[in-house]
Amino acid sequence: MDPLVQVVTFELNNTQPADVTIDPVPYSPYDSFQEKIDKTCQKLIQLAYYRSHQKKLLIYAYYLGELLQGVPSPTERLLAT
Repeated sequence: MDPLVQVVTFELNNTQPADVTIDPVPYSPYDSFQEKIDKTCQKLIQLAYYRSHQKKLLIYAYYLGELLQGVPSPTERLLAT
């Protein structure tokens, strides 16, 4: 197994510390969809430079995935018309 995969797997399975704080979403619910995407991507880019922020990077990747999950694909948009 790749050593990097082993490190990430170990960190994700680590249950210490028990009092983990999760960063809130980087956008306001009143922001436009594009602003939400831009702010989340900006956070991802900022954190990508720091190896010690891998967990935060995963959190913001999750937030981006949540935003994109509700977006219909071009095929779905075409079929809806």
